[in-house]
Amino acid sequence: MLSILQLQRRATCGPYDPGAYLALCRALVESGKQDYAESIFRRWQHLDPDSATIAYHRCVLLQEAAPGRAPDEYLVDEFDAFADSFDQVLAGLDYRVPEQFGRLLAQRLERSAARQVIDLGCGTGLCGLVARPYAARLCGVDLSPGMLQRARERGLYDELVECELVAYLESCAQRFDLLLAGDSLVYFGELRPAFAAARRVSAPGALLLASVERGYDDAGYALSASGRFQHGRDCVEAALYDTGWAAEQVETMVLRLEYGMPVEGLAVVARSR
Repeated sequence: MLSILQLQRRATCGPYDPGAYLALCRALVESGKQDYAESIFRRWQHLDPDSATIAYHRCVLLQEAAPGRAPDEYLVDEFDAFADSFDQVLAGLDYRVPEQFGRLLAQRLERSAARQVIDLGCGTGLCGLVARPYAARLCGVDLSPGMLQRARERGLYDELVECELVAYLESCAQRFDLLLAGDSLVYFGELRPAFAAARRVSAPGALLLASVERGYDDAGYALSASGRFQHGRDCVEAALYDTGWAAEQVETMVLRLEYGMPVEGLAVVARSR
């Protein structure tokens, strides 16, 4: 592991390297040097003043006021870099969201190729694997070209769209019987825009399955050190109700392991009202 001095030299003495600046800022925060980290963030932002990613990393590491959602630029950078190893890394973390979605779908639906299904934030297609048996047509939406390429290689989807999920849903002319959002809403603090956009394209009686990381405050949400938002149960249920969904089930589940410890989340099942 590089020392702070080595990280500082790497960030400030060579060609501009955003990864080096992020590593330095993270090391400074972990060492309790908040003021120094803030000065490095200012220098980094000066080098790239239009970067929403830098501002988001600053919110995460310095625990500043969080935006309503993670910026598109940040998500594309993160997941394009992660695409080639995504499935292997999640397998090592005992990632359980697709398995839980499969269980919840089997409890409620007969397998039938008669439904229009959309996978929101589809990634490499792990949730598409459990959705395909229920779909006449399966659409996947994701911001990351790298992740979409991996999803395309699975051969599961009838259509894959490179777009931010709310923007896609707000412009979409289709209606869907089943909507899945596995681990994509963790990049939203305020859930109402996503739920409202999903309700806009839902067929009568449509089913929505979503997962979020569970927060300590049941009534609100917070941005965690991982760059993902955590939500309380009351916060999720209120957002569903306000946007035309009836919550059928909001249950606690383990999403994955981190450092050998379970990460707790909420599995959300809702019907369009």
